[in-house]
Amino acid sequence: MTIVSSFAVLMLVVTILSLLNNRFIRKPTMIVLTGFSVLLFGALRLMHYAGFPILETRAVHILKTINPSATILDGFLCFMLFAGALHINIEELLDKKVIIALLSTLGVILSALVVGSLIYITALIFSLSIPLVYCFIFGALIAPTDAVAVLSLLRDTSIPRDLEVKFVGESLFNDGVSIVLFSTLVTFIANAPSFEILLMLPIKFTWSVVSGCLIGFICGYAAHYIIPLAKDTTLEIKSTVTLVLCTYALSHSVGASGPISVVIAGLIIGNSGLRSRFNEATRVNIMNFWKIVDETLNSFLFVFIGLHIVLLTATKKVFLFATISIPIVLIGRYVSVKTLLKIPFKGISLFPEKTSLLLTWGGLRGGISIALVLSLPESAARDVFLLATYLVVISSIFVNGLTLPLVLKKFGFAR
Repeated sequence: MTIVSSFAVLMLVVTILSLLNNRFIRKPTMIVLTGFSVLLFGALRLMHYAGFPILETRAVHILKTINPSATILDGFLCFMLFAGALHINIEELLDKKVIIALLSTLGVILSALVVGSLIYITALIFSLSIPLVYCFIFGALIAPTDAVAVLSLLRDTSIPRDLEVKFVGESLFNDGVSIVLFSTLVTFIANAPSFEILLMLPIKFTWSVVSGCLIGFICGYAAHYIIPLAKDTTLEIKSTVTLVLCTYALSHSVGASGPISVVIAGLIIGNSGLRSRFNEATRVNIMNFWKIVDETLNSFLFVFIGLHIVLLTATKKVFLFATISIPIVLIGRYVSVKTLLKIPFKGISLFPEKTSLLLTWGGLRGGISIALVLSLPESAARDVFLLATYLVVISSIFVNGLTLPLVLKKFGFAR
């Protein structure tokens, strides 16, 4: 089966499930699509046991045809982050710039350290031979709240705007930071570890983040002046697509963070560009176009996550270890959020305890984490962390996602 056929089958599943949700269920799209996909896997597995393995075999073949790391990280991600950034009010974002900057940078690093340390201790208890650096790599790939998952849930959840800005602002930027941290650690283990390489890690990390911001700023502002010169809506929409692709490609070519650069470009186009440089008809058409792109790629991603369970195998010991990683990730997230909210910057110390709990519980994980763990080289540690990552993602979508409205109401945040 060709990759086009594989995408066609998955998009057919996406469309059918989306229609069912729209017509009968009417629950958050992210949860419904992932849930139905898991149930579909269950049906395929039952048919396998009943003597009809052909459908499950075909499903495995379809999923293996698609490279999730390349598809998500080098394909979908730049478009989804740009689409999400278009809808963000930059004035509201700047009002929370300190806490968002801390959570999306130091928060990712601190969470990765806590999770990596606890995972390493747990691995020793289970007699699993996993190097410490691999545990920190797992901490890095599972630390960020996934912008795609968070945006998808918040579209269907009543939440105060002030808290929504914190959620969305952090999730848009910490994807890029976590990818940089993950890539830096993977580079470390790929080379013979030495003091010189260790010394270069913070330099590489800083360069990726800072240069990503700079490239996004330059490309975004250049596009916000050039695109309106077209005076044609179709050409202007195509130009925004070109902006995303060129910004992302340029960032990769110089070792900058592509995700961060497209977020910056999206914020500039969504605020300075659409508000002052484009006419009303063009603005509406551009926003509608990127809404369709965002929802289509989102739907595909969550179906892919749900179906990916068909590729997982594990012993009972590894499954129990992976299950324990769920509370460990929550602990790491809470420690990082709680610590940073206590830093005595202006306004940060005013956040109540329930804000830490909400930012922890609402910090959903998604396809970025799965794509990152699948990009690791083949090893026993990779297989263990693949299952752990999948369980954390599924748990955050179903448990955290379904209960977040109840938690918001309990803490008095529901609108």
